[in-house]
This record gives sequence, structure tokens and C-alpha cells, in this order.
Amino acid sequence: MNVVNNLGGSDFRLMHAILIREQEGSGHGGSLEAIASVHPIKRDRRGRATVGAGQFLNSSGLRALVEHLMPERRAQFIDARVLATGAEGTMWWRPAQPTMVWFKTNAKLDGIGEAHGRVPLPSLVFFAGAEGWFVFAVKGKERPTRDTPLFQTGMYNVWRECKICVGNAAVPRGYGVEDIDAYERAFFESRFTHPNIHVQREVTTYRGGAGALWKSLLGGKKKAFPEHTLVPIRQTVGQWLDRTIKVAR
Repeated sequence: MNVVNNLGGSDFRLMHAILIREQEGSGHGGSLEAIASVHPIKRDRRGRATVGAGQFLNSSGLRALVEHLMPERRAQFIDARVLATGAEGTMWWRPAQPTMVWFKTNAKLDGIGEAHGRVPLPSLVFFAGAEGWFVFAVKGKERPTRDTPLFQTGMYNVWRECKICVGNAAVPRGYGVEDIDAYERAFFESRFTHPNIHVQREVTTYRGGAGALWKSLLGGKKKAFPEHTLVPIRQTVGQWLDRTIKVAR
């Protein structure tokens, strides 16, 4: 558990000790039964520390302790876009909408070159956390559930496992709910340079491949993103979460 990420120039003094008592024989093939108590640290005239008499912690006491050590875990308003959040990251949903995108590619390869424009995008699911920064597509405009299938986005700068290639993007340092907007800005304000998946049919089923897809969208030839061209990754939202991370849902 990372209680303090950056100590800065602060001085910390030992003030309390937490003792955990386990029932003899517990934790070996059965459920762990334990109790915790918090004790003040006392010092004699020479400054030697000893553990004083303590008090047992109940559920409310444990909750207060966690809030004291990890203020970012206190109850907070949850953005409606958030699908899952926990100690290891946050997953959120971005409904289908027109979005400004920027490209800087090898025009000889895909016919795009340096270009930008507002294009229709499918609904997207982002995840930012200890395992990395990911983006998926989902079909429709309904809020995803655990059973919603995930797809490749067809977008540049994204690996086969849907992990985003960071490049020189200004990526936020944290991955809490408060960082969602910063991650989206970092993604959409960066320059899309090339597909990170070299087999075109694994990026999109659009005729002509990813270059043709985005050239068409940038040219304003489609009012909605062609969802039928999305390539499935054969995992649902819930399956991806369960296999990749441990989060609170």
C-alpha cells in the first residue's frame, strides 16, 4: 500500500503503532480471523520508544484510520462516466460523439499526412492505472455493463492489447476519477502517427484499412462511425477487468 507517494521535505515522527492479532491456526487453509489495535508510542527521558497500552479498532475506527492515511480514498462524488475504480486504476466511458483529432503520418503510406478535423467516433472505454493506459470501443450509445463486448477502436497509436502508445503525450501522473479529463485531453490532443498493429484486419475491417477509414472520416464522408468495421477483442468489460486488475465495482 502506498500511503505517502511523495514525502517532500516533511519530517515524520513515530506516534502510533498498529498491532494485528491473529487467532492461532487461522490463515492456514481457512479464513483469516484477526483483530487490530492502535497504541501510542511513549518515550523515556533518553528518547527510547516503547509501545503503550492500546485500544481495539472496530470497523468505524479502521475506516477513520484509512481516511487519515489515504485522504484520496474518502467518499467523493463519482462522475457518471466512471465504470469502475479502485486502488489499481479507473475505467470510464465516453459516449459516441464528434471529436477533433490530429494526424501526422507518412502520407505515402496512408494518404493522410498532416491533417486534423472533427470526426465521428464510436463510444469508447478508457482505463488508466497500474497496468497502463488503454482504450477500447463499444457499440451503441448505452452505458456499458460488465457484459458489454469490447472492440479495437481502429485508431492509430494503439497496440493489439488496446494499450495506448504514450509517445510524447503529457500523461497525468495519477489515475483517479479526477484525472479522467486530463487523460482524454492527452489522448485526443496528441498526433496520431501510425497504426501499432501491423495486420490491417486486426485494426479494422474497413475496406482499404485504417488509413482509408480515417481519410474518409476526416473528409466528412460519414455522419456516424461505421461500427460494423470494429474488430472484437473477444472479451467483455467484466472479463477484461477480472483478468487484468482488481478494482472496486
